[in-house]
Amino acid sequence: AAGVEVYRTPVGEAHVATEMDRVNSIIGGEGNGGVMLPGVHANRDAMVGIGLILSMLATQNQPLSVLVSRLPQYTLIKRKTPVGTLTFESIQDSLRQVFTDAQNIDTRDGMRIDLEESWIHVRPSNTEPIVRIFAEAKSKPAAQELAERATMAIKGEQA
Repeated sequence: AAGVEVYRTPVGEAHVATEMDRVNSIIGGEGNGGVMLPGVHANRDAMVGIGLILSMLATQNQPLSVLVSRLPQYTLIKRKTPVGTLTFESIQDSLRQVFTDAQNIDTRDGMRIDLEESWIHVRPSNTEPIVRIFAEAKSKPAAQELAERATMAIKGEQA
């Protein structure tokens, strides 16, 4: 994260706000695009993100396309996979066996597995018998392959 410490929280604005307060963070956000900037207000707000981008455009005096071209490019794949009566514990065990190349595993909110240049996050739904799979990598094929590895681990557990 460009030399800046990143604090991860479970999904949800309340979790992000609590952690931001705890570490006296100057900015926070969620995967849905909402940005939290305590100097503006304590809630997530896409308009705050838009304001920050507009401010950057005004100070950098370059087109957005040029600024975006300087950023690393990643692809995020999202899937839902039915799990029937499987426990999330057994799913985690299967994922650990499949992702032996994990550099870090975080189980605060499902299971996030960090790999060398990618990550995958598998979390159970609170409302239906599925898990949500999020896979991010530097290319679409690499992200799809990660999501497929997780899906196959879960389906193998169902067999």
